[in-house]
Amino acid sequence: WSGLAGFFFIAGRSRASWLVCVGIVASFAVVIVFGQQRLSGAADYTLPDVNIKLVPEHITQEDKWDRSLMFNHFIGYIQDSYPANPAEAKRPTLIIWPETAVVDWSYEDAGLRGHFQKMLSQYDQAVVLTGALRSLPENAHGNSLVMIGADGKASNIYDKSHLVPFGEYIPFQDIIPLPAVNRFSGFVAGNGPEIFNTPLGVSYAPAICYEIIFPHSLLPRGQRRPDFIVNVTNDAWYTGSAGPDQHYVQVVYRAIEYGIPVIRVANKGHSAVIDLYGRSHQFIPAE
Repeated sequence: WSGLAGFFFIAGRSRASWLVCVGIVASFAVVIVFGQQRLSGAADYTLPDVNIKLVPEHITQEDKWDRSLMFNHFIGYIQDSYPANPAEAKRPTLIIWPETAVVDWSYEDAGLRGHFQKMLSQYDQAVVLTGALRSLPENAHGNSLVMIGADGKASNIYDKSHLVPFGEYIPFQDIIPLPAVNRFSGFVAGNGPEIFNTPLGVSYAPAICYEIIFPHSLLPRGQRRPDFIVNVTNDAWYTGSAGPDQHYVQVVYRAIEYGIPVIRVANKGHSAVIDLYGRSHQFIPAE
């Protein structure tokens, strides 16, 4: 709009050009005034009596899938999830890790599962929501969000349904006569929007990575509204660009559109609890 206003101004200083410029500037002023008035009367941000613990970490894309470092990444998430003080340990706590923070063997293997159990035992009541790379039959995989309970086992398994073309699946793969493409098994899409309950007495709707950019497709139709939307993502792909900022702004829009708080945890991106007015709480900037 500002570019269009400049065009009219440069093209000619006729009365029509001035009216267009004034109209554009006035539209911005109306939006700003309305926004300020809306926020001035907004209620204080509240959630059910649950402590939200964001554990984004900041792992580069080069290191993320380095097999020699994956165990260290896992232990880093565990260590940063311990309660910071006795008061936090006594509160029901929802601990959230980003997209594909773990591979499924980290909670299926009895020895590694013990790390979850030991950490969660330090709380009176807590669960972990974490992005996970899950192995499926026929060498396929799921880009998933799972809940890890006090026993270290996974439940509330959600598989991403909006897959990224050419990154998570190949369009028309079956008819492309290229062995390199046909051997890419890709990810298996999930069943669509879902709402899950937790032992903490709160419910959530999961959204993995760019699923959050699709308006009006995050909640299943005809069901109750969740207490919040949980968005986990890996923004390490976009380091050094405007990508993490743009992705975060889109999440703010979803919170306002749905009128539901969004909890966002991003590796190498912006993490925060965003209330239904688009205001950020517990903001952790990208590194």
